[in-house]
Amino acid sequence: MKDNTNRLLAIHILEILNKYSDAKNTMSQVEIINKLEEEYGDKISRHTCSEYLKELRRNGYIIGERGVYRKDLFSERELRTLIDGVMYGKHIPEKEAKILIEKLKSLSLNNMRTKAKNLTYISAINRTKNESLYEILDVIDDAIEKGRKIEIVQHSPQIDRFTKVKILNEQRVPLDDIAGHNFNLGDYMKEHVYMFSGETGYVELKIDNKAIGSLEDWHGKDYKVLETNETHSIVRLKTNYNAIYYWLLQYGGVVEVLEPIALRNKVVEGLKEILAKYELIE
Repeated sequence: MKDNTNRLLAIHILEILNKYSDAKNTMSQVEIINKLEEEYGDKISRHTCSEYLKELRRNGYIIGERGVYRKDLFSERELRTLIDGVMYGKHIPEKEAKILIEKLKSLSLNNMRTKAKNLTYISAINRTKNESLYEILDVIDDAIEKGRKIEIVQHSPQIDRFTKVKILNEQRVPLDDIAGHNFNLGDYMKEHVYMFSGETGYVELKIDNKAIGSLEDWHGKDYKVLETNETHSIVRLKTNYNAIYYWLLQYGGVVEVLEPIALRNKVVEGLKEILAKYELIE
């Protein structure tokens, strides 16, 4: 019982420090003792408080000598990045997003808490409606760990719309047998902008210089500049043909595909089909 009490007191001290201290606002032993009694009803001596602080300091939980504060896992900038990632993550279900944002806000540094209050859940974002997504991902992780195949029992076209999966007894095919021994996930993600399957190869694009930023946003900086002048550049990059096709339709006003000819013709046919559906309204 005594060990449990000791652990609970240590937790209370850390919670006090997390709530009221940071590197610019340290707490003295007297302040900690007063807050412990005020918020938890814990009555301890300065000697006891000092011993707990020594132990917490030795184990890397707190920093400081005469004035102490709790060591934070994340800086203010890192924490804001995590909160933004959850706030704008379309793949995170609404319920989970709200919970995660509040948990992250509770970890904020003392001098960020005022700012954190202004960070609220954005309901207008078109988030996934699949409330079973995390459970499904757990099943998929288990299947990967066991080296098994999975069966998609209920689904829509994308993974965040799978509604039910189950693990099969059949062993999965090793990734090297499918993608080759030199498979690199980072390269795969860059080449498959919209996560389409299909053939991958090199394309040459004529792109307005003002749109180079958009090219790098989607495809990264792993491309070669073949020609350039004040207005445009000709670049060469490796990508998935199906993915780049839809990217070209999106950025057709500032990008022209030069090679391969088959892809160029596919874009022409796609634009004709789109144009056929519209006419000027007088």
